[in-house]
Amino acid sequence: MSESTVLVLGSDPPPKLDRLAGRARVIFTDEDSLADRLPTADVLLAWDFTSDAIRRAWPEKGPRPRWVHTASAGVDQLLCPALIADDTLVTNARGVFEQPIAEYVAGLVIAMAKDFYGSWELQRQRRWQHRETLRLAGSRAVVVGSGPIGRAIGTTLLALGVKVDLVGRRERGDDPEFGLVHASDALNGLLPRADWVICAAPLTEATRGLFDTAAFSRMPPRARFINIGRGPLVVEDALVAALREWRIAAAALDVFEQEPLPENSPLWDVPHLIVSPHMSGDTLGWRDALAEQFQDNFDQWSAASRCTTSSTSGSGTYRCGDGAGCRTGAPPAPPPSRPGRPTLGGRMTTEPTHLADLTATRLTAGYAAGEFSPSRSSGRCWSAPRPHRPRRTASPGSTRTRRCRPPGRRRNAGGPVRRPGRWTGCRSPSRT
Repeated sequence: MSESTVLVLGSDPPPKLDRLAGRARVIFTDEDSLADRLPTADVLLAWDFTSDAIRRAWPEKGPRPRWVHTASAGVDQLLCPALIADDTLVTNARGVFEQPIAEYVAGLVIAMAKDFYGSWELQRQRRWQHRETLRLAGSRAVVVGSGPIGRAIGTTLLALGVKVDLVGRRERGDDPEFGLVHASDALNGLLPRADWVICAAPLTEATRGLFDTAAFSRMPPRARFINIGRGPLVVEDALVAALREWRIAAAALDVFEQEPLPENSPLWDVPHLIVSPHMSGDTLGWRDALAEQFQDNFDQWSAASRCTTSSTSGSGTYRCGDGAGCRTGAPPAPPPSRPGRPTLGGRMTTEPTHLADLTATRLTAGYAAGEFSPSRSSGRCWSAPRPHRPRRTASPGSTRTRRCRPPGRRRNAGGPVRRPGRWTGCRSPSRT
């Protein structure tokens, strides 16, 4: 297999991709030269995940990367109609940010409940003033967004004794951790009884401005609001008014409509508002974790790319690109989910996002803060791949190989596709 070209958008600081040495040609680019270099790349790594240059530069025709990976949970900064419409694989940084963000939210909740800010202010004034604080156990939180980040926040709050109402796109009554996941249209009925409202939803046309004057008016005066999703989910002027008029008790924002937040923004001086610079998921070593995840995914992508369709007319058999069988012990190569398309070694979702009219603004709320990585126009979506765990399939010294099951012959036909990472190799036998 020839050396792949990996194009990296953003290099401040550059990712550590030492494991790609000798296997891929890594080229760093900026926004200005991105459009010229995209046709020469096999893989695009959106290291600068705040940039929207990919949406502007993605070619509608001709050569383009076969895989785009963004070093973030959300993909709203890179999706565009041309990218959604073609067969480029899109993955996100699922698994890196969930728990750090959940810990950050838990820290905010505890700090607000125990009035740490008041203690710091009184200490600065050298005043001894006894106060009573809130108890977390038994309070109720509404977490908007049922993707991995929202779920991590919910489970962390459950451990603190908080009752959690998780809100997703549609209702599910058999959730193993939360029991009932509420549909998005139930949000208005949940807000009046909430002590904590945490926004972890994706930014789509349907969720833009989700928390406006009407939403804050439904919250009780004791409610405290936290946004770690995307800035445009909140109408900032409505939040400022709600805080200044004491219609809600407090708020914390880690994301904003405009970033960095301008010095003249009124948000800096709003009472009972905590402002942080989009840092809720950034812990020591987070960049190294993102680089390691990308390199793990590159291993899977490179191995899966060796398997190509060997025939048409419905035979459904596969062969390796070099013409030889993938022997046991070689890098794992899961079969393509459709002819000619490699599937990375992650868990394929069983609830695809619907890309109705092929526009980035019509992505439904079913993709929640990294829950899915929308890919092509068929509506089929792939979660960010996880590192493959090799499965022993033969005794030491054996040369036994494992057949690739053609798409029409999967187990659980018509149902969810489970654990595609268990495939260990392929050859080209006759159909069985």
